[in-house]
Order: sequence, then structure tokens, then C-alpha cells
Amino acid sequence: MSRTTGNGNLFQVVSLTAPGSSWPAILMMLRRYAWLFIALLAAGALLSWHLSRRQYRGIRELAAVVPQTDTAIIASRSELDNLQRAIQLYVANHQEIVAKEKIRLPFVRNQVLQMIISGRVNDSMTIHRLLGLAQLAFAHSHYVVGIMTDLAALDDQMLATPVVGNDYTVYFAHRTSHAEVIVLVNYGTAINPADILGVVRDELSPASLAPLFAGQPVAALELLHEAYIEAVTAQMTNLPGADEKVSFYQKRAAADDEGLFDVDNELKLANSLAQGNAAMAQEAFEALFNHASQSYRPEAAVDLPMANLISQILKADYRQHQQVDEAYVQKLLSAASFNELHGLLLEIIQKMTAPQEDDTFSSMDMETAIRSFIAANACSPLLSLVDVAEQFHLSVSYASHFVKETTGEKFTTFVTDLRMERIRIGLVYTDAPIKEIVTANGYYDVANFTRKFKQINGVTPSQYRRLHQVSELAESN
Repeated sequence: MSRTTGNGNLFQVVSLTAPGSSWPAILMMLRRYAWLFIALLAAGALLSWHLSRRQYRGIRELAAVVPQTDTAIIASRSELDNLQRAIQLYVANHQEIVAKEKIRLPFVRNQVLQMIISGRVNDSMTIHRLLGLAQLAFAHSHYVVGIMTDLAALDDQMLATPVVGNDYTVYFAHRTSHAEVIVLVNYGTAINPADILGVVRDELSPASLAPLFAGQPVAALELLHEAYIEAVTAQMTNLPGADEKVSFYQKRAAADDEGLFDVDNELKLANSLAQGNAAMAQEAFEALFNHASQSYRPEAAVDLPMANLISQILKADYRQHQQVDEAYVQKLLSAASFNELHGLLLEIIQKMTAPQEDDTFSSMDMETAIRSFIAANACSPLLSLVDVAEQFHLSVSYASHFVKETTGEKFTTFVTDLRMERIRIGLVYTDAPIKEIVTANGYYDVANFTRKFKQINGVTPSQYRRLHQVSELAESN
């Protein structure tokens, strides 16, 4: 109780007050918000049930990978034991996949190195994408290509693993067989690449010391094909003995002042090949070939005039077709006489300078063929611009330019539009499950595709089907 006294003019007022109870207010609040408390309790119960169900579903999925050879044994085990066994089996399977990928990686790296060295890909974006695919990372700024021949059988694992030094890394790539290996040295400016090539040759062939041929050092991956062409020409134009290293660029630099080269006809040949002047090109070629034949010295480490002529023709052919013609390289390597070599080189020149009377028709044929190839293979999620380039013997950069020029769209956009149109037709005109339609047209991740489809069309595939199937049905009625 509390007492309050007040003073009045006639009377004295005394008030006695007892404190009120809080229960009526609490009960009133409970009655007013009872529905909210019930809803919260129900939501919590549903969430708890859902999480427990999801947890046990994951356990059942993991347990499903355990071999069910004896149901009695499985039933006798505890749930935790079954889960542990499932996890162990999953880890073992994952390790097996990783081991398979480690085996596959050297083959991918070999293919990527061959494509870059032969110049089949020469734009930096594609090169770096392929390097990422092959898990290749070049740490230094300079490169040199070497070719080792007459090798005995080599260990696959040894060639698959790069040799890493303080200022250099050495990569290996097979071209035709284990008897011939392409060596790519990525090195810093403080290193002499000839020394590194010598060390590699001694390591790979300690007994016979097989011959090694090298091209010029380059400072960009896009120029590796030139170093490769020079290494090949050194291989074509000499018969080295054991323990001999032949470097075309070094020999050429040392012999520039000896009068071994017909500079005027070299310039004439280069200009006529660039202009497509067949008569002038053949005239300059005959003069250079006669000069090289007369200057041949059997005792020389490399036939420099002939090597220089072959290198010049192969580089001009590369500039025209954007890739090294391996078929001609193999023919030139197997040439057994000057007459055979002369015929092969003249054939390349005639092919390069042949008049193109039906360029428009050829371009139209190429456009139709490329469109047909893309349309036929668009259902594959692995289709890429590299596949188009390989199919039509083009460089990736030229294939990209050609697709953009003929379709008005980039390759990826063109393929996406083609797939989307097919999927829209499948949604409207068939009752096939959406997942089947999507996976049959080049998309394996349905959830990611659904987001992309909604971005392009404004609705999900199921909504698109409901909207357009109704309209098609009304139109047909």
C-alpha cells in the first residue's frame, strides 16, 4: 500500500493505493497475439522437420554408393558405420578420378604445345585459354625451340614432367614418335639457351648424344612457329654426326658476311610471294636454288643457303595460311635428293601464287560448310572455335574472324542463339521433359541454363512452354 496526503482548505485528503497486477496485461497480450505464437511454433517445427529430412536424405544418398552385396550385413550395421563406409568409398572414387586426370594431363599438354609451336593458334587470348586448360604457366620472357632426333625409347613420365631450373623451364612434346622430340625452353635473359639445350640433350641421350637442332630465340609465344620452322630447316639441310648441336640462327648470323646468300633474290622472292606474282616468284626461286646447290659444302654443319631458302618459303606459306603445313614439312624431311627437294619447294610456291578466280564462290562454300558444321555439332557442350579451325584447316583467329564476318555474331553468340532456337522449338512442339531438351542441345547444367534462358527470354523454360504451347494449340484449333 502507498499513502498520499494532501492539504485542502477545509479538509485533509488521504489516499491509500495498492499496486496493480501485471498478469491481466500479459494475458491480454497473449490473447491478442496467440495466432502469431502458434505460427512461429509451426514454422519452427516444419523447419526442424525439413532439415532433419534433408540430413537423412544426404546420408541415404551416400550410403547408396556402398555395394549392396549382402542386405543382411548392411542391415546389421549401424547407420553411422554405413555412412563412414560410404564416405570412404566416395573418397576412393574421387582419388581414382584425380589419378586418371593426372594421366590425361600430359597428353593435353602435348597437344597444346604442338598447336602453339606449329602456329595453329596465334592469338594471345586463345593461347592463354589453352595454357590454362593444360595447366601450363610460362614464368620467363624468352623461348627457344629445339628438335632432337634419333633418340632411343624414352620414359613417358620423364617427358611428361617439365624440367625446372632457377631461370629456365624445359617442356617436351612428341611430334611423330618417341624417336623425335620437340624441346621448348622458357628462359630468362641471363641464360644462354644453347647451354640449356646442351644439358637437356646430354640428359635425354647420355650414351649416343643424339643430334639437336634449334631455331632462333623469340620473346612471344605467337612467334614460336618461326623458331620451329628454323629448327626444322636445320634438320632438313644437314647430316650431323653424334654429339653435334646445330643452331640455324647462330650459323646464319655467323655467315652473313661470307657471301653465301643472294640477298637481292631473297627480297625478290619475298615480295613476289606476298603479291602472288607466280612468274617473278619462280624466277627468284630458281636463282636461289641454283645458288644454294652450287654453294653446298658436305663438310659444313648446315647447308645455310638451302636452309635459308626453305625457311623463307615455309614462313611465307605460314603467313598466307596461318599455320605450318605439317604435310609439306614431312615431305621435305624425307626428300632424298636435290631434284626431289626442288620439286617440293616449287610445288609450294605454285600453290601459294595460284590465281584465285573463284574467291567469292569459295567463300560462299566455306560459309555454308562452316554453318553446317556448327549446326551439326551445336548439341555438343564441348564444341569450341578450335574444333571449327581444325575441321577446316584454319587458324583459330581466322576462323573467329570468318564466323563473325559471315554471321554478324561472335562464335559463342552464334552457337548460343542456335541452341536457344532449337530449345524453344522443343519446348513448344514436343512434350519431352525440359531436362532432356536442354541436355540434348549442349547444356549439361540445367540450373545454370535456366538462369541464362530467363535472361534472354524473360521467363523460365517451363513458363515459356506453358505460354507458347497454349497459343500454338489455340492457333491450330
